[in-house]
Amino acid sequence: TDHNGVLWMAAQDRLIKWDPTTNTTSYIPSVLPDGTNLSGSETFRIVTFDKSGNLWVGTTRNGVLIFNTDGKIKKHFSSKGTDHIPSNWINAICEDMDGNHWIGTRAGLCMIDKNNLSIKLFKGDTVFSDLSKTIINTIWTDPKGKLWIGTTRGVFCYDKLQNNLTNYSVREGLTDNNV
Repeated sequence: TDHNGVLWMAAQDRLIKWDPTTNTTSYIPSVLPDGTNLSGSETFRIVTFDKSGNLWVGTTRNGVLIFNTDGKIKKHFSSKGTDHIPSNWINAICEDMDGNHWIGTRAGLCMIDKNNLSIKLFKGDTVFSDLSKTIINTIWTDPKGKLWIGTTRGVFCYDKLQNNLTNYSVREGLTDNNV
């Protein structure tokens, strides 16, 4: 839901918004900066708004799209090129307390810096290297600012103040490692 109370939904082949005050539904054109039209050919999986009102959308084949408040794509992140995300299949997008966005994919975790929208990959990272190639299912933050990351290997909790990552799995009492 955006700041005007409009509900945005990810669907099989389109991005939809519904205004409950007027009971109107509209489809949002999704055209990449190179002119590729995604409407009708892409599965939109995740929708979330950042603190500035931009809409972040995760897809199955085209990575992450950021729409500005006018509904136009202002940034596209994909698994191609030099500044890339781990996979185009996006399972989770979460804004942390600092305004950075954590992206969970079928091929690992990355973070998009709020200031310059640069991508941080975690291959070889001292804290997050375990998650650099793990399937990430979900990401959320708790009221204390800890980042929780659900994976196929249990749930990981990142404590920024301690700069450590703790894994909880069936060994610690989860009923299943797929979180």
